[in-house]
Amino acid sequence: MRTTTPPIASGKGPGRRLLVLGIVIALFGLGVYVVLAIGTGFLHTPWYMPVLATIGTCLIVISIVRRLTIWRIVAVLIIGLLTAGEWWWLLDFSRLPAYAGPVSVDQPFPEFSPASLADGTPFTRDSLIGEKDTVLVFFRGFW
Repeated sequence: MRTTTPPIASGKGPGRRLLVLGIVIALFGLGVYVVLAIGTGFLHTPWYMPVLATIGTCLIVISIVRRLTIWRIVAVLIIGLLTAGEWWWLLDFSRLPAYAGPVSVDQPFPEFSPASLADGTPFTRDSLIGEKDTVLVFFRGFW
């Protein structure tokens, strides 16, 4: 007769890998943004940051379903707050300014926030005043 020995308990509860993976994924998006912002000096729209944080939060919730512990609850609260903050920041960061309507003929050009020309000199509404008509073209993006 053959006997089997029970598996040795590793001390790690079910879902621990999901918990760690969720935390790592949630913090990874924030880390990538920080590295890109410091490395390039250019702040871009970090759409991946809240997406990764949401995936991480979901993985932590799944780990809580597998085994309920106080540490997992604390982790989901902290990462959940991080996720909510990242979504709020993304939506606030990418919000368009209020539309004031088109510019009318014989009306002054509306005020706008200071910009700069390609050579770095400041460009304001006063730069548009002159003897000739002015066409202002906006390009979205960077190069």
